[in-house]
Amino acid sequence: MGGSSSKVKTGSAHRERIVLFGDSLTQQSFAPNGWGAALADAYQRRGDVLNRGYSGYNTRWCLEMLKHGGGIMQDAGPDDTTRLVTIFLGANDASLLEENPKQHVPIEEYKSNLRQIVAIARERAPSAKILMICPPPVCHSQRLEWQKARFKDEATGRLERTNENSGLYATAAEAVASELSLPSLNLWKIMQEESSWPEYLSDGLHFSERGNIFVGKKLLEKILEVLPELAVVPCKYTGQYGNSGSSCSGIVTDSPWWEDIDPECPEKSFKAPALSCELDGLSFVLEVTSDTFSFVLELRQEEACLCATLQGMPSTPLCLVPPKRPMPVLGGEVSGSCLATVAFLCANRDLSRSWHGATVLELGAGRGLLGLAAAALGAHGEVTDLEEEIEEALRQSIAMTRERSERSGAQLEARRLDWDDGLTEALDRLESTEPRLLLGAELLWADDAVDVLLEAVEESFIRRLQQAEGTSLTLHRCAVETRGSDGEAESHEDTTVLVWEKNNAECAW
Repeated sequence: MGGSSSKVKTGSAHRERIVLFGDSLTQQSFAPNGWGAALADAYQRRGDVLNRGYSGYNTRWCLEMLKHGGGIMQDAGPDDTTRLVTIFLGANDASLLEENPKQHVPIEEYKSNLRQIVAIARERAPSAKILMICPPPVCHSQRLEWQKARFKDEATGRLERTNENSGLYATAAEAVASELSLPSLNLWKIMQEESSWPEYLSDGLHFSERGNIFVGKKLLEKILEVLPELAVVPCKYTGQYGNSGSSCSGIVTDSPWWEDIDPECPEKSFKAPALSCELDGLSFVLEVTSDTFSFVLELRQEEACLCATLQGMPSTPLCLVPPKRPMPVLGGEVSGSCLATVAFLCANRDLSRSWHGATVLELGAGRGLLGLAAAALGAHGEVTDLEEEIEEALRQSIAMTRERSERSGAQLEARRLDWDDGLTEALDRLESTEPRLLLGAELLWADDAVDVLLEAVEESFIRRLQQAEGTSLTLHRCAVETRGSDGEAESHEDTTVLVWEKNNAECAW
């Protein structure tokens, strides 16, 4: 549940989707070394890349197809979601009216059609990011050569599309994307920045093998630039996308990597998490035990939120509102380690009394249970996570908890926090307060998260603890038992809570 992560899921044959929607430039993208094939390679073991390209189509026909249920499929739920849709149309719309009236679409209608196509994509795939790809340039000499080869003596010798007109449609697509707050990749511009750009085309319009490689490279770079949570970072040792050294914070890996499977008991490696994001209307009782404490929590799914009731605390329940769109990685679980940390906070009453009035910072808050529990004990501060949707859900959780209890959640704020840009500042703010609590659970799901987190925490917080007198580091091994409303055991999870303390300064992980 942190700012940069990668998670593995089990128990489902579904993978998240990436949908490539467009004309022949998309339909042909799965050819050898095609740009769509490059995406499929990058998202191996993570997402199914679906080719929804329709040769010869313009936006008018694509819109009509979408209105009749074709093209982009409807997401069916948290286990059946689309994470990215590329919309790549305009090459046919830009045909000249006098030479190709069948495919030509006037530029204002083209823009209107794009807006409607985006609206339908957002409706059918509410979890998805949308990236607009603008049509590429046209090579006049290649188009005339293609015309002679295709029509022989019947060739008119007149261009049915021009580079200048394609540029107008590329600019229009870029403007629509900006208007709708969407990222865009303007191929008409970036291809012509290369002196040999005609070699990127096979017939003046469609991509050659070299052009496909160029487009695939630029598209992956654009995803990394504007949608970093969806970018797959290849293994730094092998350069491969499909091994345990690769990472992607926003798309779940399908099943554990081979080296993470327990050879003595493979079954353990494929068990579903102890608690998922939703509980389907059921009530669960969780007992957390360790060598030094025990605690009982109850989780109950209500219509609007997941309610957590903490043993012996009249200021609960705490309300955990889910994000508006499914979050299979970030904010998608109430993990066993989170529950164990909550149990530690609440069970150690003598210690928790000293935290009354403390400033709290929760990293990778997800559903916000840790921060809300600290607020119920009298702390105040911030709960943070990377995704805007989680930030909004956290705000709603704080407000709903406040409505149910005058004390709980009253002094919490939800903030979006990217560990690459802002974590050190947030930790510096926390370090200037006394007493203070730094909280986190299930933060490190990928190698690329470790360095960013530890560098900031060590520089702004832990190093000062090490240099101070009276610090202690304790480790609590915990067992989280889940029982259904019938009292039957549902799951068991072993986890660890690490507590670094200096007098009233607490760093609980």
